[in-house]
Amino acid sequence: MKLTSQDLTPAFYAAALDGRYTVDKGFVRQNENRQIYVTLFWRTVMISVSGDGALPPSWLSSRISACNFTAYVSSNLLMIMVLLPFWTSLLVRTTAWIAILQSQGVINDLLVLVGVTTDDARFSLIYNMTGTIIAMTHILLPFMILPLYSVMKTIPPSYMRAARSLGATPTMAFLKIYMPQTIPGVGAGGLLVFILAIGYYITPALVGGQDGSLISNMIAYHMQKSLNWSLAAALGGILLAGVLLLYWAYDRVIGIDNMKLG
Repeated sequence: MKLTSQDLTPAFYAAALDGRYTVDKGFVRQNENRQIYVTLFWRTVMISVSGDGALPPSWLSSRISACNFTAYVSSNLLMIMVLLPFWTSLLVRTTAWIAILQSQGVINDLLVLVGVTTDDARFSLIYNMTGTIIAMTHILLPFMILPLYSVMKTIPPSYMRAARSLGATPTMAFLKIYMPQTIPGVGAGGLLVFILAIGYYITPALVGGQDGSLISNMIAYHMQKSLNWSLAAALGGILLAGVLLLYWAYDRVIGIDNMKLG
């Protein structure tokens, strides 16, 4: 009664960090079997940075378009394939992954057909972390590819040839000459993907199950089902503070002025 009668109380923030706030002892950790929110926060951050692997397709599309007419057509075809998911509803794309990843789905059937696994030992690709990562990567990858492509398109191929002519190996030329010039696109795409992924809850709710759910799913649960709005607000406040902290770190390491979307 003494805690709940106060206008401002850290009790819900303590609960959001897997703890309890008492009048006598202050902040106390919960039992291990009741600690779920910190794990969900870390899982959300890790999955939010897992969709930033767009460098190879972006580089391929930006390079082949500079060769000839056939390569130009191939580059446009690759970009159409990147943009194709935007023409389909998010809910439809997520539901399609349920049919593809389930134990009797397309991927498992192909793996059984080529002999990678047997019919009795099919892989568990859905309702876990694997399903969440696959579905969210498919949805968020275009948001990483497009900023990267727009930056890579402006890098002249002669820079790499000049580095090779001066004795650099292909790997050294790529790391020392090409990669530093893609930092604006990497920063813009990474920040865009992270901001979008940090609040996703529809896709993890459909394909993630219990092991693949994120902190946004728990916030939605407390808002819609348990009606514990105070705890949901505390979880959302901590998530916002974490995003602002990461944004500050991004600005210090890369610099917000170096971000480039096109």
